[in-house]
Amino acid sequence: MNTGHRIASWLATLLFGEPDDLNRGADCPPYMKRWRIWASPDDTEPKDPFRIYLHRFDGSDWALHPHNHPKKFWSIGLWGEYMEHVFAEPHNPRGGMETKVWRAPWFRSFPADHTHRVIMKWKSQPCWTLVFTGKYTQTWGFFTDKGFMRSREYFKEELSDCTGDETNAS
Repeated sequence: MNTGHRIASWLATLLFGEPDDLNRGADCPPYMKRWRIWASPDDTEPKDPFRIYLHRFDGSDWALHPHNHPKKFWSIGLWGEYMEHVFAEPHNPRGGMETKVWRAPWFRSFPADHTHRVIMKWKSQPCWTLVFTGKYTQTWGFFTDKGFMRSREYFKEELSDCTGDETNAS
């Protein structure tokens, strides 16, 4: 990570506090740092109708399967780029996949049922986004060959790996 990204991370931490390291577990490096700009400390609280986060993607999604989100959200691309595998038929993870490349700047809106995987094109270059979420509307989970799995069940079964390699996607 270059000096500009280190300074941006330091400044974000100074302004918003320590970020959450989002990863699969202690064995995996974080794939994303998330600073809470406007959010309750307990992120499992579904009653928060509106939240704002600063994300720094450092790696690809580590889950082996596409996922949805519990809320509608909006994303502003601040710096960098990533590739996204979007699944038109979430209950059929093997069919209807479209690949898109997103380069900052962008403004995007996602329904909660937007089903995707994020792939970092350049592992050495992070991607920064500002994310606004709406209210909780559904369960967050993954679409596997067994069908829909809630996120907690998915992580217990360890259907993820540390590589986040797009070749592992179903």
